[in-house]
Amino acid sequence: MAGGGLPTLVRGGREERVFSCYERWKGGGTERALAQQFAQLGAKLILSSRRPEQLERVKASLRGPNAPHGVAILPFDIGAGSEAIQEAVLKAEALFDGAGVDFIVHNAAHTRPKFAALDASEEFLKVSSVAGKIPSPAQTVYSASKPAVNGYFHSLRAELADKNIKVIVVCPGPIDTDLKSGTSRAQNLERRLPAYRCAELIIVAATHGLKEAWISYHPILLLLYVAQYLPSVAYAVIDKVGPKRVHSDGQQAYSAILLFRRKKQT
Repeated sequence: MAGGGLPTLVRGGREERVFSCYERWKGGGTERALAQQFAQLGAKLILSSRRPEQLERVKASLRGPNAPHGVAILPFDIGAGSEAIQEAVLKAEALFDGAGVDFIVHNAAHTRPKFAALDASEEFLKVSSVAGKIPSPAQTVYSASKPAVNGYFHSLRAELADKNIKVIVVCPGPIDTDLKSGTSRAQNLERRLPAYRCAELIIVAATHGLKEAWISYHPILLLLYVAQYLPSVAYAVIDKVGPKRVHSDGQQAYSAILLFRRKKQT
């Protein structure tokens, strides 16, 4: 099964490395799948969020050479300010006998921390979205933030290039997580990449130092490449699909069928 952009797939399988992972936890399927994948590879994990009781349940479910005994919980509110961020980083780096942090998987928004909180050899994995690369009809508010996120972290990587800090921006498309419910779940999950496969490709991107990775099924993945090289064509396709997607009620929202479906009469 595929699902990733060409650089992600061509660069091969996962490396058997041990990571100290300071993970921004939102509790969704992708985050949990990432933790499971890292644990299976022998990573020592630091799970962080405002809900330690949730993280304890996740920790107990992890299995691997260093899990669950090698999984630490670090309660933290990312909106607490730069001083709290610096304190949390120092605590994270002191864990596991001061082994430090190799990867930071970041999946929450915050204002930029002071450089003092970043003076270490680390890699940021920022989970963004394909909505930062192409328009996403029916998700205009959500889409407004994603190009800004991509631009922020790509610029941050350039600023920190001389500090041995790498920044990887991951842009997943529709992912099958456990965050959705309802009777129309089967239709909503059409063309959604399984969370475990998304996690595998994120780890491939991380271990091979990609600057950006696109992770999705077609037709979204194909549309990303068209937008990269023939943007006018991509915008024409999206303009044709947009009104139909708004009226799709979540059914086949990511399918090429929308190109040929007639718009519902209002």
